[in-house]
Amino acid sequence: MQHYHLFKKLKSETWRWYNEKDNELWDLIGKEFDNERWESIMQLLVNQNMLKKNKDMITKNSYKLTVKIKEETGIEVFPVILQINYGAISKMERYGWKMYLLAEDQLRYVYSNWTPKDLLLKKYEIEDEVIGTLDVELHRKLR
Repeated sequence: MQHYHLFKKLKSETWRWYNEKDNELWDLIGKEFDNERWESIMQLLVNQNMLKKNKDMITKNSYKLTVKIKEETGIEVFPVILQINYGAISKMERYGWKMYLLAEDQLRYVYSNWTPKDLLLKKYEIEDEVIGTLDVELHRKLR
């Protein structure tokens, strides 16, 4: 792994350390995302985690969502889900999150107001809508 010092800092605490399946999945994720292409995003995420003690790191669900987004929309995102802070609006149960993607070597965002668990349900497929300059919003659609 080329950037293991960055990549290992993004491992969520939800991974079971002595579980063979978890270790195999983590190695698979490392082979796919621990490379030069994603280095700038890894650095940004590590800095955010160090500054804010952000718990949003690579989890099994974030990886599953990454795979589903790639399969259904063709968009390749980095497998970290960051919650969007709406401030006072959160009291009205407003939910949102974003993931990073690279489009034409520029850092862009994939947004959604659907929870990741809602998008992972098999009865829904993911639709993408381009917003502004290559940012993307995800919606769910019944199959």
